Amino acid sequence: MKLIVTGTLLAVASTVLLVAQALSPDELLHPPSNSWPTYNGDYSGRRFSQLKKINDSNIGSLSLAWVYRINSGGDFGGSIRATPLLVNGVLYFTLPDHAWAVDARTGHELWHYAWQSKGGIHLGNRGVGIYENWLYFETPDCHLVSLNLKDGKERWNKQICDMDRMYYASVAPIVVKNHVLVGVSGDDLDIPGYLESRDPETGDLQWHWNVTPKPGEPGSETWPSAEAMEHGGGMTWVPSTYDPELNLVFLGTGNPQPTSEFQKAAVATFGSYDIWKADFVGIGKMRGVGWAICNQNPANGRISNHWITLHETGNVAGFSPILVMDVWEHAFLLDYKPAERPKYIEAFFSNINWNMVEERLKKNKGVQSARA
Repeated sequence: MKLIVTGTLLAVASTVLLVAQALSPDELLHPPSNSWPTYNGDYSGRRFSQLKKINDSNIGSLSLAWVYRINSGGDFGGSIRATPLLVNGVLYFTLPDHAWAVDARTGHELWHYAWQSKGGIHLGNRGVGIYENWLYFETPDCHLVSLNLKDGKERWNKQICDMDRMYYASVAPIVVKNHVLVGVSGDDLDIPGYLESRDPETGDLQWHWNVTPKPGEPGSETWPSAEAMEHGGGMTWVPSTYDPELNLVFLGTGNPQPTSEFQKAAVATFGSYDIWKADFVGIGKMRGVGWAICNQNPANGRISNHWITLHETGNVAGFSPILVMDVWEHAFLLDYKPAERPKYIEAFFSNINWNMVEERLKKNKGVQSARA
């Protein structure tokens, strides 16, 4: 794996230091033009550099300056999804379980930190947050780790989510005043999202905010039931932005969870949405070519998952398809290799139109009522 840095970064790194130096809080409010001290460059979220020397008229003349070869020990690799931070001439970036500091002008490694992983989902890591002399990043096994900016030595680590509930952590922490804002990931595993603030010196919890409200909290009146609130999803893997004048944090969420009719059907038949999904995904990963189909029995409204192969072998007569996933290779070869069917299934779940699933359930419910 390689991290290739072109002249773009050379222009940014006008000050080169062989030893990492502190980031003053004022630099987060007013970032110097030759730095990128937080995930979006500044609190606005614009991700726009004020540098003018490199522009659309000369960017084609840039050439390779140096190559830094990533060495993560062969464990849990993957592509670099982090946004590197640039502070006082030093680049800071991550892979899952790993953090690096590299001289921006020469590509010389200043330090490399490796977290001893206990598991978790290693899809990627979006980067680090920096506060004064300290660096922060999240790990797939649900920890927030703080390192010394100068030498990469660990100061402390704190658990921020529960891996047993299928949470994992990947977002770049955002530092606002004396708060380190951390989020969680969980994809489509029927768990609620939340945002937390941690003390930059100790890592202790300062406050916890749930994306989906509890009964009686503001916004709860917009939900159909208390049960639906417990399964709303809303993962906080998107780094926040901040308005200093209003003193407000803004964040987006991902991975909404199905509720109402399908949620009730999954619970009634399988016991939980998690169990239904694990069964459906397991069928989709079966060897061979065909379709994974979630059907509904029109006689009693129960749902069941089935593997349908060539010439509709395995199709259940009289059952109504609610959700169909094509797992023939032709369905995903433009985006994934034949051996990457699990990645395709993950992408499939991220793009399900649950409104359409709900409409099919309601239509079948009307048929049941007519027959009754």
